[in-house]
Amino acid sequence: MDDQEPLRQAASVPIQLAPWSNAWATQFQRERDRLEASLPGRFLGIEHIGSTAVPGLAAKPVIDMLGGVASMALADALLDDLCAMGYTTSVEYNATLTDRRLLMRQVKGRRTHHLHLVVFGGDAWRHRIAFRDALRADAVLRQRYLELKQSLAAQHGANREAYSQAKLPFITAALAQIEAEAASGDRPVQPAGPTIDLASHNSASGPPRQPASAAKAADLSNAAHAAEQAVYSAGAHLLASRSRLAELVLTHQRPDVVVGHIRRETETMIRDVLRKRFPSHGFLGDDSPGRVDDDAPRWVVDPLDGVASYLRDQPRFAVSLALVVAGEPHIGVVYDPCRNEFFGAIRGRGAVLNGVPIRCAATTSPAEAIAATLFPDPTSTRSVRHSAELARALHTFRSVRRAGSTALEMAYLAAGRTDVFWGHDIASRDAAAGIVLVRESGGTVELPDTQPTLPSKSLVACTPGLRDTIIELLSPR
Repeated sequence: MDDQEPLRQAASVPIQLAPWSNAWATQFQRERDRLEASLPGRFLGIEHIGSTAVPGLAAKPVIDMLGGVASMALADALLDDLCAMGYTTSVEYNATLTDRRLLMRQVKGRRTHHLHLVVFGGDAWRHRIAFRDALRADAVLRQRYLELKQSLAAQHGANREAYSQAKLPFITAALAQIEAEAASGDRPVQPAGPTIDLASHNSASGPPRQPASAAKAADLSNAAHAAEQAVYSAGAHLLASRSRLAELVLTHQRPDVVVGHIRRETETMIRDVLRKRFPSHGFLGDDSPGRVDDDAPRWVVDPLDGVASYLRDQPRFAVSLALVVAGEPHIGVVYDPCRNEFFGAIRGRGAVLNGVPIRCAATTSPAEAIAATLFPDPTSTRSVRHSAELARALHTFRSVRRAGSTALEMAYLAAGRTDVFWGHDIASRDAAAGIVLVRESGGTVELPDTQPTLPSKSLVACTPGLRDTIIELLSPR
């Protein structure tokens, strides 16, 4: 495993920049798929970074890859397995690195890939992705960086260490500019301080309801703060990963496969954040099926609610997370990373939007009400029933809308932006957080199929003044 000589040889090869090639995206995807297939579950994410990841930017024809893991200890544990797959590394060189491990792959004596192992979501991960995304988005920055690289390549010849060090001031300045834009509001950032500390707020529907004793044992306040941290990290990853969809034209990958990778990575991020704080809690999500009807605290996760919108680059998707105890949701958080809107609620303590208490609208007239719905799959046995309900709703309410995300629809109702929501074939991971939000903002949640809260597949939520109207409208005819 410890092989310093290939790294020394690589450092002495003359620097030659090649015109950007769409083959580089394909090479990254193939190697990424190879790593994930050979080492399943070992990476939390693998990203294409460096100049070969930036269309139009000349680069050394070596694919730089960022491998995200949970800790540097796990990075070290990966080294032997990666070397067995054809990578080389140097214990001596890696000992000089604190936040990453570097490996190199050669094919027929020519370097093809660099793999940088870093902590997923840590500073090294975020900074490298932020710089890549800035180059992709900013033509002026990209041109300035290209000119700098060309000048440094001519100046330093085969001294790659000097070449790399000389680029650092430019990269540092670019990252500082990105941070400044975030601070000024030009880029979405996490609001400062906790936004779901609801100890001083009462439920909008009246006196606070006391959580069950099992929920108290779950330490709701600490759990809510952990949930907030988890969804912010997940939302940032979803935004950063949208660039991978832009590569589909070049890689010819199926969009659903790429989004599947992104969903799994995002769910893994959420679970890792929560497990550090609550190792005894269970999970229910895309990759973690389980029961929600026992007394044990369990997190219900939807890492990406609104897949169709995400695929088409429409800003209508969210991360949804709920803590369920004894079959009932006690904490619900929904994060919209595109608008940087955080909706949070704790049972018995009310609901907030970015830290400000919210309540549902006071609408009582159907003619003034805005309704929202979720269409079932066309093959669903409930599709015909929903079509009839929709026709009646169009004649009853001022307007009927569809955003494609159950979590966002229920968060909007809780914030007073809409007045009614109903749908069929709704998964528990989509609705659990929204149920807490609506109830804690003073709204009403009904389950027409009379099933327990989470196993139920049909859901109606509304302002109290419209309950009778929507229940009558949805009654079988």
